[in-house]
Amino acid sequence: MEGRGVQQRVIGRTTRQVKQLRKGLKETHLMTEKPDVVPLIFPREKDASLTSEAILRVITWPSATDDDSEDECPVETTSRITGYLREFIENASSNDRKELLRFWTGWEVLPHELIVAMTSSKYPRAATCFETLRLPTHYTDFRQFQKDLEACIKTSNTGFGLI
Repeated sequence: MEGRGVQQRVIGRTTRQVKQLRKGLKETHLMTEKPDVVPLIFPREKDASLTSEAILRVITWPSATDDDSEDECPVETTSRITGYLREFIENASSNDRKELLRFWTGWEVLPHELIVAMTSSKYPRAATCFETLRLPTHYTDFRQFQKDLEACIKTSNTGFGLI
């Protein structure tokens, strides 16, 4: 019984928020007076341009350093791993780029910035709220990097309520 009450409160709160949003949009006449802002406020997946060039243009790459301190990744490693990601994006199919973006950000609409960071984990990870892709530094060949990244991006089909 307790779970049902929580569910009803959550759904009720969401329903009220949607009603308030509708009311506000009607009152401001934003949709009718400024139709050019609608795609900015409500981007649509089908309008997303997911070319490799578009994705690469918005990536903020990690800064490389020459020292081997614990918190920093050597320049050679950073260059190698980011090169693998660049190669993956440039050669990926349109569907693979969409899956990568969904894994990275939670949806297929290209944000203004995508962040790449280096990590010591076993597999690539994403912090979707921060639009950050964390790439492991242990890869020494592109094929293994590609295999692991493809396996990871395939998991995004079961996240974010898409089951």
